Amino acid sequence: MDAKNKPPDAQSLIEARFEAQKIVFGPILFQAARLLRDLGILRTLRSAQSGLTLDQIAGSVATPRYGVRVLLEAGLAAGVVRAEGERYVLTKSGACILSDDLTRINMDFVQNCCFQAMYYLEDSIRERRPVGLEKVFGNWNTIYPALPTLAEPARKSWYRWDHYYSDAAFPEAL
Repeated sequence: MDAKNKPPDAQSLIEARFEAQKIVFGPILFQAARLLRDLGILRTLRSAQSGLTLDQIAGSVATPRYGVRVLLEAGLAAGVVRAEGERYVLTKSGACILSDDLTRINMDFVQNCCFQAMYYLEDSIRERRPVGLEKVFGNWNTIYPALPTLAEPARKSWYRWDHYYSDAAFPEAL
């Protein structure tokens, strides 16, 4: 369909602004959700179906109460936890962040292989070269020659990501 025959956007302004805010705050919510996973907060919530209070969670993980509160507030915005009175409960999205292989592999790949390099995306576009790759991982034109010497956890994350997608596609290619 060409641009002039495209149907009008069906979103209301409120819906469009809401979607735009997801993009704006996405990197912050990503980091908070990752820390909720990596610091054991989501795992702690999974063990209590009726939910836990802030103090119960903070007493179960090696993270200061203030940090747990900040992460839970971001987790509410991200939809990975929900509040039921004074208790926090793990949502289905939170369970995916915690346990789903696809989500874990993609999250680790983005965190360990992409996040820092994406800071230089504008430079890369303007200069027509992988500035972020060079700044984060070394003087390479592509990631492939760097893979054997990539530091952990980037190397493990990259290989897990690559194998997840290529292993599934390989039989179809035969």
